[in-house]
Amino acid sequence: MALGVLLTAAAAAASIEEANVVKSNLQGAVDAAVLASAKTADTSAKDNMARTIFWSNFARNGESGGAGPVGSQATIESLSIDGKNVSLTASATVNLLPFTGSFAVTVRASATAVASTAGIELAIVIDNTASLLQSGMEAARAGATDLINDVLPDGQTIQSWISIVPFGAEVNFGPQHTDWLTGYNSSAYAPGSWSGCMMARAANGHDQDDATPSEAPFTAFLYPSTYPKYALYGWQYANGGSSLTFVNTSTTKLKPGDNSWATGSANNITEGYAYAEVSDMSNPPSPAGWNATGPNLGCPYQPIVAETSDRDTLLDAVAAMRMVWRGGTTINAGLQAGWLTISSKWQGLWGDDTLPRTSGTQKIIVLMTDGTNSWDTSSTLYPDANGDGDVTAYGRLSQSLTGATTASGAEEKLNTITSQVCTNIKQEGITIYVLLYNHSSIDTTTQNLMEACATSSSTFFISPDANSLEETFAKIGENVAGVSLVQ
Repeated sequence: MALGVLLTAAAAAASIEEANVVKSNLQGAVDAAVLASAKTADTSAKDNMARTIFWSNFARNGESGGAGPVGSQATIESLSIDGKNVSLTASATVNLLPFTGSFAVTVRASATAVASTAGIELAIVIDNTASLLQSGMEAARAGATDLINDVLPDGQTIQSWISIVPFGAEVNFGPQHTDWLTGYNSSAYAPGSWSGCMMARAANGHDQDDATPSEAPFTAFLYPSTYPKYALYGWQYANGGSSLTFVNTSTTKLKPGDNSWATGSANNITEGYAYAEVSDMSNPPSPAGWNATGPNLGCPYQPIVAETSDRDTLLDAVAAMRMVWRGGTTINAGLQAGWLTISSKWQGLWGDDTLPRTSGTQKIIVLMTDGTNSWDTSSTLYPDANGDGDVTAYGRLSQSLTGATTASGAEEKLNTITSQVCTNIKQEGITIYVLLYNHSSIDTTTQNLMEACATSSSTFFISPDANSLEETFAKIGENVAGVSLVQ
């Protein structure tokens, strides 16, 4: 008799633990249901959305009325939908003594979610430069994917739109936009073609505003060939790849160019190759992206994706982002391009006559960068450059389009321009989130610049490593999505 009592008590204790498991699962299903329903813009679909999501999360078979954990049976007791507010209460019955049908206990869970009162226009601006290294690029892709999924949940009708803006030392707007250009000459890229990157519109401060192409046309980015002035062949890397040595005495002893591509053969245009990403910049792969050549050298592989609510299109673009090896980092160019994708002045220019919206939405930019404006100067590897630096959205350093002719001076100028772009964007009522990826030592000046760029301290984040970078994207997604649990 005593043994039977002990066994019954042990079974009951185990069943109480199972009841707690059911309670936890029930609460999770209720939370997911109200959040999904609140995000749905189609009022007529909210009721069905809440019920479908509840059962798909609670029932083991995902079907309405299906049994939950340990055979528990759930009931939706109430579902209230009032505009942007969605409330749901559900209960589940669990037998404390298995197989007896006796001593059943009922657990309950309730939740209310409130959606924002406006749709979202979100520009995700992502640094694609080599300084992020492989871990940073992988985390950026994963984090941006999570952010897109938060704002545009699968299977839901959401009145929100997202653009993707990868950047390096310039931004790829897409080769279809030749009508935005002035002085375009397609033969300058032969035997290649223009990829879509633009030069900065430095004249009259148009690299700091949202002027349309009719107000301030763009100039197509072109990295001129250093051939035949500088040799294409006859040299090799020495000293572990840190310097160049001329080895072919059968050719004229010309110095190697930093981008010798115009030989008449497309074989010498290698810029489009997706070079391997690296975890350690001191040990680049072979072939390394540093050695690529072509008229679009340094132009990000992935062009801008204009505002869309097509989740698959956005996710494909994020997955296609790759490390950009040459040029440097021009944060202001990426930030400004993000602004152009959501600016009301640009309505109809990106291919959809209704986008960007002129009213009724909350406009947001999420900027992810490792925070330092920089200009690649490759004079050690390429003697012809003599410290002049790669071609960027501001040309060569010697062209002084920033107002400076040294890398350090140009970087200071780019910081000033970046600060002004941030100010101008915020004056238009656009919210800026900044995610600073501090995987290496970032100086105080840079950190202060990025913190000041954010709309407030609550929209500024620092991630010290790849894992926290992805987690921070998720936090931003929760904020941006505009739906929160209130009970």
